[in-house]
Amino acid sequence: MNYSFPNLRDSLNPDTTKVDTLNTVTIDTLEEYFPGDDSVKKDTLTPTANVSPSGVKSKIKYTARDSMFFDVVNEKLYLYGDAKVDYEDITLTADYIEINYTDHTVYAEGYKDSLGNPLRDSVGDYIGLPVFTQGSEKFFSHTITYNFDTKKGKIGIVTTKEGDGYIHGEVVKKDEANNFYIRNGRYTTCDKDTPDYFIQASRLKVIQNNKIITGPAYLVIEDVPFPIAVPFGIFPSKSGRSSGIIIPTYGDSPSQGFYLQKGGYYFGLSDYMDLALRGDIYTYGSWELDASSQYINRYHYTGNFDIKYSYTQTGDPEVPSTFSSSRSYFITWNHTQDPKANPGSVFSAKVNFGSTSFFQNTLSTGSEFLTNTFASSISYQKDFIGTPFHFSADITHSQNDQTKEIDLTAPDLTFTMSSIYPFKSANSVGEQKWYEKIGISESSVLQNNLTTYDSVPFKSLGIASFANGVEHTIPLSTSFKVMKYFTLTPTLSWTDRWYLQSITEHFYGNTDSVVTDTVHGFRRAGDGSASANLSTTIYGMYNFRHGDIVAIRHVMTPSISFTYRPDFSTPNWGYYNTIKSTNDTPMTRTYSYYQNGIYGAPSQGKVQAIGFNLDNNLEMKVKTHTDTSEGTKKIKLLESLSINGSYNYVADSLKLSHIALQGRTTLFDKVNISASTTLDPYFHDTLGQDINKYQITNGGKLGTLTNANITCSFNLNPAAFKSQTTTKGTPDELAAINKHPNDYVDFKIPWSLNVSYGMYYTKNLASGVTTPETSQTLNFSGDLKLTPKWKIGFTSGYDFVAHDLTYTSLTFYRDLHCWEMHLNWVPFGSHQSYSFQLNVKSSILQDLKLVKKKDWYDNTIP
Repeated sequence: MNYSFPNLRDSLNPDTTKVDTLNTVTIDTLEEYFPGDDSVKKDTLTPTANVSPSGVKSKIKYTARDSMFFDVVNEKLYLYGDAKVDYEDITLTADYIEINYTDHTVYAEGYKDSLGNPLRDSVGDYIGLPVFTQGSEKFFSHTITYNFDTKKGKIGIVTTKEGDGYIHGEVVKKDEANNFYIRNGRYTTCDKDTPDYFIQASRLKVIQNNKIITGPAYLVIEDVPFPIAVPFGIFPSKSGRSSGIIIPTYGDSPSQGFYLQKGGYYFGLSDYMDLALRGDIYTYGSWELDASSQYINRYHYTGNFDIKYSYTQTGDPEVPSTFSSSRSYFITWNHTQDPKANPGSVFSAKVNFGSTSFFQNTLSTGSEFLTNTFASSISYQKDFIGTPFHFSADITHSQNDQTKEIDLTAPDLTFTMSSIYPFKSANSVGEQKWYEKIGISESSVLQNNLTTYDSVPFKSLGIASFANGVEHTIPLSTSFKVMKYFTLTPTLSWTDRWYLQSITEHFYGNTDSVVTDTVHGFRRAGDGSASANLSTTIYGMYNFRHGDIVAIRHVMTPSISFTYRPDFSTPNWGYYNTIKSTNDTPMTRTYSYYQNGIYGAPSQGKVQAIGFNLDNNLEMKVKTHTDTSEGTKKIKLLESLSINGSYNYVADSLKLSHIALQGRTTLFDKVNISASTTLDPYFHDTLGQDINKYQITNGGKLGTLTNANITCSFNLNPAAFKSQTTTKGTPDELAAINKHPNDYVDFKIPWSLNVSYGMYYTKNLASGVTTPETSQTLNFSGDLKLTPKWKIGFTSGYDFVAHDLTYTSLTFYRDLHCWEMHLNWVPFGSHQSYSFQLNVKSSILQDLKLVKKKDWYDNTIP
């Protein structure tokens, strides 16, 4: 087969039979033109070649779908139809490509009709337009000219993606350092061919993997230019993190004056850690500082921390009656270790610590003020693999912003030994003997605890302010069958307490006042008990002959126990002491040397008690009908309903304990219900104290309801009615969602509804208050996708005791393609407020936004 190579591109489908003998060479193979070049393929039936002529540093690989022509005189190669050229790290594709071996350039353009007009496909794109790819850079253009030697190029009407943004330009020139110079350019983060908005600049320079620099530029939205221009613009285009200024939000607050919020500096410290320093400042004197960081070492650990310190003032300093000020702080730290990072050893932290009034007194706009209690935990756990030993070290903290009480345990050290069986035979054959099942375990706990109030400075608290001690617990137990159907579990347990402080008491002079003295020095006290528990399981089944109900099964698990414990307050144990006053009306008082200890004193009173417990489970089996078959399924009617109590027959009085009832179930696999209550079986005196007389003996009443609660909750969405697996995001996406859950809007779920109901009843008879305390609330939250681009979220509830709505908020979200709109509205209540924001989605232009809001702390301003 012979190939004909004209020097001009006559048309899209040139007549290959027409040969100009002055400007064409007819050869059998390309070997005739490049003799001895092994890179040239000799198979003339394959339209692919690797050409490396003299003067070109590397091989040029090219292919074409329709045809290839070579002009020998002018040393030009023409490629038609899905043409492709590969040179070093460059790939060029187009409908037409022309390679000039004389000046080492390549030219590419798209498909044109016979009149020279560009053609378009069904979606409006030019057919076969050039695509220039070099490394991670890709350009879409109308024409491209590129020089292999100088590595410079000229691109006409270009669109390229740079970082998180897109660049459109009329003419682009490329230098040998892979920098691009664009004339009449547009920068945008919108991926449309005609972007919704862009920053127009007459000149742009793109520095590879660094930044984009523009000359004078102005913003254009929906083809409407803004009248304000900037002299220059700089946009980062680095991959990964980079440091930079955080532009603040500005505004005016009636109570705080003009302000700048959330401004500062972001430090992209490394691929593993960042740091953001932000601050708020108000012209009336208030301010806040905030330092936050995220860190991650994949497959090892991940975490974040945030430290806030604020000064808030209201009113006029010159008018003391209206002026108030406060300083507060709050620290948040979360750390999670990958379980595979260090098997057997885990460190974790979840810290929420600070001023108890932080979210009430500061300029916070979140819903954290609804939380009354904050808790923290820093924990290290170590399993000694191959042994029964386990060690843990914890620092825990809790604080109540109502009572202002702070409880701190630092540290809490625990060393445990799992059950071992010392009498078990190493080569046991057959059924185990009862003594082989005897197991012994051990637990040692050291605690150092402090209870104080946030008004007391920590620096004024010394070691003596902490309560500390060590508690050792050694249980010995076994279990075996009795009479085939019963399981007997005997247990012996001893608890030993070690203290470095104890107390002594004496009456002050001839008065009834008691003086308590602290005695330093090591002392120990212990107590123990013996018990045996006998349990069995009873099954009941009722089968139905007709209908969709197949059967109902009832499972009862009764158990009875006996507990023996001596009276450790007798003098022979040496744990208690009795003192007597010397006044005219002598009185006696019995106390324990260890009653102020962190683990308390050994128990008082002899116990020979019988305990009882009955647990119930109720299930139903029903028929299921499908198009192809019939089957059955189980439905839980009652997961658990239990009643328990005890009777101490050696007690002087009040031998029967209070009776506790608990129940829980799940309806339709979606509605969770739980309830509990406690009955006091005794009559009471005028002070609310129990007296040794049962209520059932007079009128048949079982007892007085002292407390009760019932909770019900369910979560509903379309996915809850389908048996499918939810798609999960990447670790980075999940981390971002967990840190900023309010910024994430999931349009995949058309609607969701979360409902919870709680009723709590308490009657503290011992306090002498006959009116019970009750609370009853219904809370609900969810969201609804109104259209494919609109979504509304809501949170609210109703307090049946106060007859009022609880904290209520509405959130509106509108997806505007490369823009988004948020409206957060708290319509009523002490934190009534609203916040409206219209902003670009991309973080690269996060400061391109419109914000309008009214904060809750401005409601007191007339």
